[in-house]
Amino acid sequence: MSVHAYPLPAVPPPPGVGGLEPTPGNVATQGPAPAIDPTVPPAGNVANKPRVQLKDAEIKMIIAGGWTDSYRAAKNKPARQALLAENILPQLRTVNTELTDAVWKLRKSQIKLWFQNEKRKDSARARFTMTRKPSLKQVACHVYKTQIAAIAATRANGARAGTTGYLPVFQGAVNSFIETLNPKQLAELETEKRNWEVKGHPDEMKQKAAENNGLTYLRTCAETQFREMGMRSITWECHKNKAGDTLVQMHDFNREIGGLIIARFEDRHPAVVVAFEDAFMEHMRYIQEVATGAVVEDISK
Repeated sequence: MSVHAYPLPAVPPPPGVGGLEPTPGNVATQGPAPAIDPTVPPAGNVANKPRVQLKDAEIKMIIAGGWTDSYRAAKNKPARQALLAENILPQLRTVNTELTDAVWKLRKSQIKLWFQNEKRKDSARARFTMTRKPSLKQVACHVYKTQIAAIAATRANGARAGTTGYLPVFQGAVNSFIETLNPKQLAELETEKRNWEVKGHPDEMKQKAAENNGLTYLRTCAETQFREMGMRSITWECHKNKAGDTLVQMHDFNREIGGLIIARFEDRHPAVVVAFEDAFMEHMRYIQEVATGAVVEDISK
């Protein structure tokens, strides 16, 4: 996977129309992900962290051994761990003889992380189309976030948000809060729920989803296209992250699917990438201008 992030110029909204404010900080810049140093511990499956890249010799051995299929077919975590420890890692050690034992220990962690991130069955695959309708509880959590969090805090007994101990407490807080709402407030929630169904989730939720799940969905799409239709593609996309920064990125997953040892698109065609990124950024700005009302497009021409 290769990612480039470029600044998308902020578009000042016309009077009375919402949109990006033309102030510094609206746009993020992020260079290409650096190569992985085998002496540095893996960063983990965290947004905006570089992903593990395998050497060509490692990829060739993985393909020859059919290990990606075996890893995906493993029924549970112990089976995957055993496959790595007893079969995959000992053989990959033979193409990393230049590494000391201490460095190999770190490299093993990176290889394990690569299999976990790239080759495990993806639970997000079933949610690929993201067609789930919002629930009333989900809407309530967004509209009454502060009030529900206050109830949960009094019941949490020190459990932090996001932990397994906090989840049932939070769900109970949601149920308790909804029971206190009067008919008018419940009707307003139902109206907001219908708005979500028609217009989509609020922008801040979309931004969070893009940052947390966007890369997974794009990779899943590329894998599905190849596996089921024999299609290969390179994706350019534009989104806002949780901080509200606008990112333009290119994703090339072709090196990671289909078992080929290939160069990346931007390495073979750097001039094309530079030329296309300028046009893509200009088009994204144009779309943003139309969306905010700064430009009114007459498609009848």
